[in-house]
Order: sequence, then C-alpha cells, then structure tokens
Amino acid sequence: MLRIYFVLLIIVGLFGCNSFDQPDPVASYVHIPSMSMKAKPGYGSVQQDFPLAFVYLDGTLMGAFSIPATIPLIKAGDSEITVFAGIIKNGIKETAEAYPLVDRYVKNIKLTPGKVDTIWPVFSYRDDVVPQIVEDFESSAHLFPTILNGYGIGFTANEAFEGFKSGIMLMDTIKPLNEVGSVNLTTLPHDGTKIYVEISYKNEVDLLIGLKGFSSIDAATQYIVGLRPSDTWKKVYLDLTDEVLASDFPNYKLLIEAGLPHDGKQFLKTEARVLIDNVKLMY
Repeated sequence: MLRIYFVLLIIVGLFGCNSFDQPDPVASYVHIPSMSMKAKPGYGSVQQDFPLAFVYLDGTLMGAFSIPATIPLIKAGDSEITVFAGIIKNGIKETAEAYPLVDRYVKNIKLTPGKVDTIWPVFSYRDDVVPQIVEDFESSAHLFPTILNGYGIGFTANEAFEGFKSGIMLMDTIKPLNEVGSVNLTTLPHDGTKIYVEISYKNEVDLLIGLKGFSSIDAATQYIVGLRPSDTWKKVYLDLTDEVLASDFPNYKLLIEAGLPHDGKQFLKTEARVLIDNVKLMY
C-alpha cells in the first residue's frame, strides 16, 4: 500500500500542473465607444438613442452591452463581429431589444489575445422599411392636422431639438387638454410586420401616445405608452405591431395627448408645454 501511494504521489506531481492547473485563456477585446446612424433620403433625422449593442461573434450571441463597452472575447484570429442596435422598447427598461428596422453592422477583425480593437458601428434603416410619417416640424405645415382637444400643435424656435424648429403643445386652465391626430394612415400592414413610432420629446406634464383605428361604421382608440415629465430631450421607440394586428381597421391615426394634472379639486399647474420633434412612423 505504501508503494502504491508513493507512485500515485509521483504521478500527481509530474502531471498535476498540466491536467488540473491550466492557465486561463487570454481574452481578445472589442471596444465600442459609440454607435451612430447613416443618413438616408426620405427617412428624416439621423438622431437616435441606441444605448445597447447586441454583439455576436461568428454568429453566436455574446450578450447585450451598455454603450460604451469593452467586450472580452475568448478567441484569436480571423473573426466576424456582428452588432445590432439595441433600443428600449416603449420606454420600459425591461423590454430592451434589437431595433428591427435597422440593418446589422458587420466587421471582420483578426483578434489578438490581450489586444483591444475599436469599432464604431454605423447603422442604416433597412431598404424595405416604409416611412409612413416623417415629421421634423421645419416646414410651414405638419402631419398632425386633426385637433381633438385643445390648441393643437404649433411651432417653436425656442429649445428646438435640432434644426430651426420643433413642435409645441400648449395647455392652460382654459384648454387643459391638448390632443391631436395625424393624417390618415391607410396602408399599415396587418400581417405582423413590425410597426414602430419614434418620437423625441421634452415635456412638463405626462405625454401619451396612442392609436385610433376607424372604419365607416366603427372606431377604437388606445393609448399605448405614457411618458413622465422630462426637462431634457429624450427619445422613445413605440411598437404598434400588436395593436394594429389585433384591431384590423382599414384606417388609423397616430394620437398624441397631454393635459394639466388635476387632483380632483383643482389643477396642479396653471399652464404647461410639451415639445416634440422628429416624429416617425415606419414599418
């Protein structure tokens, strides 16, 4: 028994390091400092809010990373890095997803362990995406002519998000509710094709965005997302796909509503404003 035990110790001593103490592999790194959008005629502003990158290595998902990000990859040599632009769908952090209306970004890199390679993904709307509404409020008229309540949408050059003007919605105690509808939308798909609204906003009161479907004999209105007041410009991506698929109306209007807060006895504000810009509806 002593001889067998002694032999085992020798075997472990000779081969233990190779069998049980392999050094950790050295990672290669890809750094993404920022992501941007490429201009495309007819699709409006290139301003986007892509806080996440969904990163694939040779077709395998490595994860979703907050930008800026430095991503460790256990590989060396020729590699294909694919990045999808990530959005916060409907303004809810738990519903982050790759934005389905833009193309992926692909970069071929020769990865080197211990080295950091930097890439700057640039995205573009897919060629098959249809821009149904593109409103930047730079002309003398806009695509929200239907006033359902209040003063409607005007123009302002003060605090414009970009360009010279933004849209503005005003409220006071005389007209505390402001609700507008877009031009008629008669070609929205009912086959599950992804339909998204993009809107930049800066609001002193809650802002609601919804959809009105209608036919010659029926109509239905549904507000889908509510946006809390913000004193800085923000952007939201609103997914309308399920609402259109379930309602199946031939015509729709995109709705925007804001109103003075009320506690049941009195208004909590005597006046308020909402700024909006770069409104897009695409599928």
